[in-house]
Amino acid sequence: MRRGRVELSPRRLENLGEILADTVNRVRPLVEDKQVKLNVSLPEDLPPPWGDDTRTRQVLLNLASFCARNTDAGSVAMRAAVVDGAMSITVADTGRGWPPEEMAVLFEPYRPPNEAQHIGGAGLSLAIARELAALQGGALTAESQEGRGTTFTFTLPLAPPKPTGG
Repeated sequence: MRRGRVELSPRRLENLGEILADTVNRVRPLVEDKQVKLNVSLPEDLPPPWGDDTRTRQVLLNLASFCARNTDAGSVAMRAAVVDGAMSITVADTGRGWPPEEMAVLFEPYRPPNEAQHIGGAGLSLAIARELAALQGGALTAESQEGRGTTFTFTLPLAPPKPTGG
């Protein structure tokens, strides 16, 4: 992905529930032969975040797909909440998790963690997801504990970015 080539159409994402449900439906085939439940938690009273519909879908699909590929049993859960004045969407799995030395390269393009130990390296998907989060005024972080799973946190602003003076 080349910076400056991604077109965004930012707006209030009144359809966040639909975006999360669509993500679950698209990831379901990745877990149909596994003992993995897909869960979504979206409180009704959440304000809509500000972002690009297509790019938000892409970020969530990349994260949920990664989690589904790396979880053989347990769950992949998506939850949304307002945290520190931003929309925080977590995508968490109960899969293998990653040791600290592999977390250091998790978001690097074409530098997936140790493939002999884990299935479904990141390739470009996590690098792209992080870039798309940043382009929307948000962020993407990850925490993991080997043997206990991984949690990605994708944030989006609750208001449009302020124009920069020039």
